[in-house]
Amino acid sequence: MISCLFVFYGVQYSAKINPIIAPYQIITLLPLVGIVFYFYKWCNAGFWGKVYQNKRCHAVIMTISGLCLESYLIQYSVFTTSMNSIFPLNLPIMVLIVLLAAFVCKCLSRVFAQTFKDGDYDWRSIIKPY
Repeated sequence: MISCLFVFYGVQYSAKINPIIAPYQIITLLPLVGIVFYFYKWCNAGFWGKVYQNKRCHAVIMTISGLCLESYLIQYSVFTTSMNSIFPLNLPIMVLIVLLAAFVCKCLSRVFAQTFKDGDYDWRSIIKPY
């Protein structure tokens, strides 16, 4: 993994310095395949199953994965540069704002979905995190 990263960034850096090497940057695909393969093997490791079976970790993973689409849709509308003066703190604050806005968006989509269904509103399923 480390050697793949060094080869990838080494070729990129040398291509930036030497324009003759620039057309041959296609060879960086080979180290990228190595990096992807390593992450595939790492993500299939046995301890991830134990992490997922833990009650709290399961809830966090399911909540974040359930908000994935909404956070992708919301993030560009919410990002702002007004908090750049508090730089280290603005990153977690913006993540929380994006996730909260994504949760509100998900709840509203469930309200709209239940509006057009037959039957009563199921408020527990509307505010369910995942």
